[in-house]
Amino acid sequence: YDLALLTRYLIRNYPLVTEISQIEHIYLPQTDNHQDYDMYSGINLLTTYPGVIGFKTGYTPEAGLTLITLAKKEGHEVIGVLLGSASRRDEARELLDYSFKKLGV
Repeated sequence: YDLALLTRYLIRNYPLVTEISQIEHIYLPQTDNHQDYDMYSGINLLTTYPGVIGFKTGYTPEAGLTLITLAKKEGHEVIGVLLGSASRRDEARELLDYSFKKLGV
């Protein structure tokens, strides 16, 4: 619950974070200050689940595999939070499907 509240606060008050989390792939060329980086989003739902905007994957020993997903469909916005997930992608799909179904979308 606390992660959903924090996510909602972040996306409402810092929309740039949402724009960044939508990026599937970015290449940052080398500069005098850092090496080059070729980075891909860990949120494969960006390309496989319509309406997913992104958000954040993670892992801690205490929480296990985690995923916060932000999705929008027909004017509805859903924030899904998974902790201790065995299969983030599949569980997130189930959670989003259930949520949008409950919203009548």
